[in-house]
Amino acid sequence: MDYTLSDILKNTPISAPSQIWVGDSLILAEQVTLFLQEKLCSYNTCSVCISCSYIRQRNHQSILWIRPEKGYVLEDLHLVFSLLSFVRDTTDPFYFIFEKAETLTPACTNALLKSIEEPPTGYHFIFCTYHLSSLLTTLQSRCHVVRHKTQENDNTINRELFDLFTQKEMPSLSYFCKMVESSALSEHSLKLLCIDLLNFWTKQYLAAHHNNVPQDCAHAQQAIKALSALLENPIMPGSAPLLAKNLFLDFFLK
Repeated sequence: MDYTLSDILKNTPISAPSQIWVGDSLILAEQVTLFLQEKLCSYNTCSVCISCSYIRQRNHQSILWIRPEKGYVLEDLHLVFSLLSFVRDTTDPFYFIFEKAETLTPACTNALLKSIEEPPTGYHFIFCTYHLSSLLTTLQSRCHVVRHKTQENDNTINRELFDLFTQKEMPSLSYFCKMVESSALSEHSLKLLCIDLLNFWTKQYLAAHHNNVPQDCAHAQQAIKALSALLENPIMPGSAPLLAKNLFLDFFLK
C-alpha cells in the first residue's frame, strides 16, 4: 500500500517497520528529519531540545544515516548488521536511513532482505529515492511505499518551464523569476528539463538547417550550447533556481 508523507507525519499507522520514501532528495531529507523528531523528541517535535538538535546534526544515538559518496558496497552494511545484533525494546527504536537508495547494488539489496522483512524488535528502515523503479522488486515488496506529492508539482513546473524555453520570443523575465522562486525546483527536475530541451532544440536545429533558415539555426545553436554547458557539470544541492535563471539569460539575452 502507498502512503503520502502527510499521512506519515499525521501518524497514519503503518504495520511494516521498513519503508521506501519516494521524492526529491532535499525535500525527503527534511521530511525524514521531521519524522524522526516526531518519533524521538520528548517535547512534541520542539526543534530546540538537545534531541532535536542531534537529529538535525545527524548525530543522534538512535539513528544511522547512510549516504555513500558514489554507490553502496557491502562494506557500508557492516555497521548495520553489527547494530542489529543488539537487543532493543519497542520503546527504544532505532532508525536506519538509506539515502540515495537507488544506488544500492543487487548484492547489497540481497544482503538486507532478511533484515528488512523481519527486522529485530525496535529497528526501522527508511530507504529514500527519487525513482521507485530503480529499486529491486524484492526490496519494494518488503516495504511500505511513501510518496511525496510534490513529484506531481515538479512535473507541472517542468511542463511550464519547457513551454517557456521553447519559445522563440523572450518571455517575461519577472514572470519567469516568480515561477522559479515559488516552485522549489529540484536539481533532478532541472536536469530532466534540460535533457528534454536539448532533444527539442537539436531537432529544431536539424529542421532549420535542412530548410536553410539561418536565424532559426543560430537560435537553436545558442540553446544547445547553453543546455550542454549546464549539463556538463553536476548540479549542486540548492543551486537549481539560480541555474535556471542563468539558463534563461543564456537563452534570451546573449
